[in-house]
Amino acid sequence: MQRGQIFQSHGAWFLRFYEGPRRATKRLASLREYPSKRSVEPLAQEILRVVNRSSDAGISLDDFIERVYLPHTKNLRASTHSRYTQMFRANIQGRGVLRVREYRTLDVQVLLDDIAASKPLARNTLAHIKHFLSGAFRYAAQAGVREGNPVRECHVPKQRQPAKETHAYDLQEIRTALQVLPTMQRAAVACAAFAGLRRSEVQGLEWSDYDGEDISVNRSVWRGHVEETKTKSSKNYVPAIQALRDILDEYR
Repeated sequence: MQRGQIFQSHGAWFLRFYEGPRRATKRLASLREYPSKRSVEPLAQEILRVVNRSSDAGISLDDFIERVYLPHTKNLRASTHSRYTQMFRANIQGRGVLRVREYRTLDVQVLLDDIAASKPLARNTLAHIKHFLSGAFRYAAQAGVREGNPVRECHVPKQRQPAKETHAYDLQEIRTALQVLPTMQRAAVACAAFAGLRRSEVQGLEWSDYDGEDISVNRSVWRGHVEETKTKSSKNYVPAIQALRDILDEYR
């Protein structure tokens, strides 16, 4: 198992290690961001963890995603990690037989086309799969397992399954539902219908987020995990119209 060598040069920290028979050097970070050697060691260990898991013959894409990339995505939102895991199991696992370092743009395009031909998938789903693969190869490049990202020049295969039409409730349907719901459920539905909040954002609301006029979206809850909002733009004040204020005030 390699331990690597951390050294500094030209105002930055570098890691020297062996990639197969060849010696490789990887820039870790600037001295301004990480002033001490101890502070930059976690970055080096992350790279060495991937390198040490790769056999001399090279690690396959399936194994790399399963053993290295998916564990890495646990650092992301819990919902994102769960979605990535499901996406890999349902669409990619069993197809990534080449070694990670061998993949060219053509090979990835063949993989994407094969996935699209195997089952009817919406274009958005195929775009998400491409994005997932791009993240896996980008991480492999950052960890020194390969050079470059072969997914960048690939295109999303043509859509085989037409996008499903989504139903939007009109105002009369919303009012009808609100009339028959219990108070707590009525408040939750009203926040979604009148303020446009996502389900996870509604679940994350606390009374301190409501000042009687506006709702402050500060967190989301997914399967019991309290997380930051999905995007920076999501974390904002949302005006509460009178109909919503009446329901929230009654609930409180």
